[in-house]
Amino acid sequence: MVTTSARERIESALRAQICPVCVEVLPDGSCGLPPQYPCALFRHLDRVIEVVATTRSDSMDLYVDRLREVVCAHCRLDEVSGDCRRPDDRVCPLDSYLPLVVEIIESERARG
Repeated sequence: MVTTSARERIESALRAQICPVCVEVLPDGSCGLPPQYPCALFRHLDRVIEVVATTRSDSMDLYVDRLREVVCAHCRLDEVSGDCRRPDDRVCPLDSYLPLVVEIIESERARG
C-alpha cells in the first residue's frame, strides 16, 4: 500500500511529465478529454500504482498483462465482448505512456 504523500507525489510527477506531452492536451495546456471520457490514468491511479508495485519485470509485456487484468477490467469495457469501449479517436494514456508511468511510479515509491 502506498502512503498518501507518496500517492500525491506520484500523481504530481505524472501530471508534470505526461500531461504536457499527451495527445489530448490543448494549446492552453489543459486536458482536451471530454467529461464522458476522463483520463484513465488518473481515474484508476490507485490500481495503476498497485500493478506497478506488485510487478517486477524487465519487459513491459508483464506490466501490460497485469494492467489489463487489474485496471482495464474495471474501466469502460464492454461486458459482452470484453473490448475497450473507448472511441477509436481517443488514445488511452495507459497504452501510450506505460513505460514512463512505470518509471515515475517506481522512482517515487523508492523515495518512500
